[in-house]
Amino acid sequence: MSQITRMKTLSLFILYIIIIANILQPFPIVQGIEVCVGTKLRRVFVVNGLPEGSNPLTLHCQSGDDDLGNRTLSSRQELDWKFCTNIFGKTLYFCHVWWGSKSASFDVYNKDIEKNYCFGGLCHWEIYQDGIYSSNVKVYDWNSKHSSSLGF
Repeated sequence: MSQITRMKTLSLFILYIIIIANILQPFPIVQGIEVCVGTKLRRVFVVNGLPEGSNPLTLHCQSGDDDLGNRTLSSRQELDWKFCTNIFGKTLYFCHVWWGSKSASFDVYNKDIEKNYCFGGLCHWEIYQDGIYSSNVKVYDWNSKHSSSLGF
């Protein structure tokens, strides 16, 4: 077997492993613990920080692959989910939120948001009367659209 043939075979084997790893993730090794093969495990929290007794918050979060559906959260309730990032760094999750006459569309995870607003693989968002915050920093205003091209 020539050197070139071995390199081609090795390249195809590595490509096969990468494809299989992306198909299998997240792969539960032990119940409650997930491992991402070749990528990173991330977790997003969206918390209703609106005043107690106010109208509930309605939200719809999704990516190009996962639609979390419509959810209704009372004050201090949260929606959270885990996912494995895309091997090519193109993972995107976004949400649309409604509270009374206010609404906003915004990205909750992409590679830029991870750099600026996520810590230790956790992205934490809180919805308040005056806007959407991450790590006590106002990031988005109500009645705004900062969503990806996937949009709603």
